[in-house]
Amino acid sequence: MPLKLLAVGDMHLGRYPSRLPAAFASDRRALGPAGAWERVVEHAIRAGVDVVALAGDVVEREDDFFEAYRSLQRGVQRLTDADIRVVGVAGNHDVKVLPRLAEQLPGFHLLGAGGEWESWTLEAAGTSVTLHGWSFPKAQVPYSPLDGAVLSRGPGLNLGLLHCDRDQTGSRHAPVRSSELAATDLDGWMLGHIHAPDPLSVDRPSGYLGCISGMDPGEPGDHGPWLFTIEGGRLRALEQWVLAPLRWETIRLDLTDLEDTE
Repeated sequence: MPLKLLAVGDMHLGRYPSRLPAAFASDRRALGPAGAWERVVEHAIRAGVDVVALAGDVVEREDDFFEAYRSLQRGVQRLTDADIRVVGVAGNHDVKVLPRLAEQLPGFHLLGAGGEWESWTLEAAGTSVTLHGWSFPKAQVPYSPLDGAVLSRGPGLNLGLLHCDRDQTGSRHAPVRSSELAATDLDGWMLGHIHAPDPLSVDRPSGYLGCISGMDPGEPGDHGPWLFTIEGGRLRALEQWVLAPLRWETIRLDLTDLEDTE
């Protein structure tokens, strides 16, 4: 049996989608991150996932502590009741609130607290995966978390879990160069911060996971978590679960031949 890791990008629990048609106004929660998170949990349990990894910005802001806590707590409890481990890193949005939430949720392990790299290994289904994570120590981090870092390989497949701004010199949100990521001795990187997902694959297992649900028309297309299937210490399959309850799409219409408004 393979080991299954479900990587979840930016959730921003506590935030609601904007610019919805009036007919959907009452469904904002179900169509937003909270509804998407419930779908992720349900599908993870159904698929027999071994671990769920959260790539930061799990919560929109500190003011959303109580609402986000309810959603996160229910999901983590359901996952841990199903013997699914949950790990995550803090991003720039939840630098204060996620550590507080982690203290209240015994089934949730915060990786790299305080801006110190940490490795964590899970052995399941006869194989292993080692995650290397770093959490934001403060809301603005104008330096690369990989500057001077030494990431020693652990058992099995080795993956990095990081919230960062890739190839954006001068960013205050942990600017990291692609060359830095590639120079580490890891097998892949699960990145958070940018809401548009990269085209990840077995041959290209490093990049942005994207947000789990588009918040406005500026975030169109597929959104959802990524399933890493690991067997014999190697990545055998990588697929995106398109679970977002709301999908935005840009459609261009040719109006050339229309002669009146109606």
